[in-house]
This record gives sequence, C-alpha cells and structure tokens, in this order.
Amino acid sequence: MKLAPGPAVNLAITETYQDGFKATWCPPLNDPQCAETWTLSTEVFSDMDGNIQILPEKQSWKYEAFIGDDLCQVVEERELSCGTRFKFIVAAVSPSGLKGDEEFRIDETKPC
Repeated sequence: MKLAPGPAVNLAITETYQDGFKATWCPPLNDPQCAETWTLSTEVFSDMDGNIQILPEKQSWKYEAFIGDDLCQVVEERELSCGTRFKFIVAAVSPSGLKGDEEFRIDETKPC
C-alpha cells in the first residue's frame, strides 16, 4: 500500500522583504520518510476583491537547515512586488509520486 505524506509541520513565513519572503517548514510528524520532495507555489492576491494570480514556477533558493533537532526546509522567494499580499503553499510528495495535504500561509511583502 502506497502512503501519501502528511502535511508539512511548522510552516512559517520567517522574514518578508520588499521583493519576497523566506519560509521554513519541517517534515511530517508521521512517516517523514514519505516526504521525498516538495511542491511549492506562490499565489498573489492581485486586487482588493481577493482575485488570485498564480505565479509560474520559477527559480527560488531552497536549502535544508536544522530547526531544533529536525532537518527542515528553507526557501527564499525574491520575485514579488513590494506591498503584495501572497499565499505560499507547500506539499510533500512521496517517492511514488503521491502528493500529501497542502499547508499554506498568507502574508504581505514589505511596503514600497
């Protein structure tokens, strides 16, 4: 039986910039070995009515770092505009390609 990974743990926007943000998250608590890779996406709220623009996949800086005792993920996104409200979404993907539940955070880049 193939298992889908659980959701990311402790997803946080740890820093915002005028042109982006830094986010961190840790592997699922249950069966962390099921989280072989991660899908990342950023959605931008493009107007006051809450309409969303999904940004195309692009290069971002992703690396691993220890947060406490856990080997966690860190990513920096630096292609947004100042004063932009955004939604960052992350989901684990198993070795067999099953995508786990998404976790997300909504925040805003620093003003211009």
